[in-house]
Amino acid sequence: MRIILAVNRRTCSQDMRNRLYLLSLDSRQWFLKLQLAFKIVHNVHCLHQLEGYLVKMSDLHGRILKDSTLLNVTPTKTKMGQYTFKCDAAREWNGLPREIRELNTLSKFKTHIFKHFMDQDCINHVCTVN
Repeated sequence: MRIILAVNRRTCSQDMRNRLYLLSLDSRQWFLKLQLAFKIVHNVHCLHQLEGYLVKMSDLHGRILKDSTLLNVTPTKTKMGQYTFKCDAAREWNGLPREIRELNTLSKFKTHIFKHFMDQDCINHVCTVN
């Protein structure tokens, strides 16, 4: 980033990411995981083996819930099981604002989720450059 922008080493990394429209590594990981979750939930360009892998709570219980976009978070027996894609993605999906979960096209979802994570990166960034 420093080479591309021709800035010195004391420049804030968040400022550079904003100028280049880049997400932090953590946000980029979640961005990609949630894209896959969207594809699974909406069955868009999804591998046949992953169909039905993430289940909406309303489909599981067979009744209408207040928020029909929430995914079922499968209970696990171990701490390690909580970090599997199935649990992790469902938990992060449920943590998204409802208007993002309700989007029905992949391109709109990508745009909104990217903006969401850019905003989160700005909020969570603590600049150590003086």
